[in-house]
Amino acid sequence: MINLSMNERHDRLDRLQLVALAGLMVLGAAFVYSATMVNESAVALPWYDQTWIHQIVWYALGLGAGAVLCLVDYHTLSRWSFVVYWATIICLVAVMIPHVGQMRFGRAGGLTSNSSSFSPANSPSWRSSWRRRIF
Repeated sequence: MINLSMNERHDRLDRLQLVALAGLMVLGAAFVYSATMVNESAVALPWYDQTWIHQIVWYALGLGAGAVLCLVDYHTLSRWSFVVYWATIICLVAVMIPHVGQMRFGRAGGLTSNSSSFSPANSPSWRSSWRRRIF
């Protein structure tokens, strides 16, 4: 007797997940569009200064970074995971240091420079560490 399920070929690409991702991206861009295009000053801006266009650009950059990350060997990623984990922990501690972290609404919000800010609480390694502890 031959077990046919062992001979099946499985796709390496989860098409349903990609469709769900695309749907969430379209829905997110639609929400940003509907929230920002309510006044005349937003409508008068050129298309490249529209907030919803910025959202689409960030989607494209994120998809590109994700595609590049998928091309990297898993063993290389696992070697660097320890370094990324501790760098994230150091950033979380740095937020608590006065004049390094920014206080917003009575809590430590993130690390800031002159033109940008970074919130280490949104880092993927922090979320995955909590996932490892819970499960």
